[in-house]
Amino acid sequence: MKKMLIIGILALSATSFANSASVDHSAHNKTEIKSENTKKSGMMNQINNLSAEQQKEYHAIHEKHMSKTKNIMLDIKEINIQIQKEMLNEKSDSKKIARLIDKKSILQADKEKEMLKFKIEVKEKFGIKMMDGMMGKGKKCKMMDKNS
Repeated sequence: MKKMLIIGILALSATSFANSASVDHSAHNKTEIKSENTKKSGMMNQINNLSAEQQKEYHAIHEKHMSKTKNIMLDIKEINIQIQKEMLNEKSDSKKIARLIDKKSILQADKEKEMLKFKIEVKEKFGIKMMDGMMGKGKKCKMMDKNS
């Protein structure tokens, strides 16, 4: 009798847990996606409103900065792999891991600087502010705003 009672309770709790996990969070996700798309489309509208010559110049600037950023990101990924390899060793070398983390931090700072250079250059040449999404939702970067 106890076994039947325990099995019944387990079945009941499993089904109620499964039902609670299927709660629809799509309304929140759709709102979040919509706001991100609005930000991107606003910036894209500004770029599309540039003359053909300005768009060509914008894309050249974008390609220049993004190629630098891509190389930095590849270096960061390589360091992450080296860190993972070292962590998998039976006797991990904490000094080596610390050196790799320091290198990674420098590269991450370089990547952020390159992204900021790109945004400043676009803002100065075309008047397009590209701040949304960079610092996170609701946060402003006062360094980029000349009015603050």
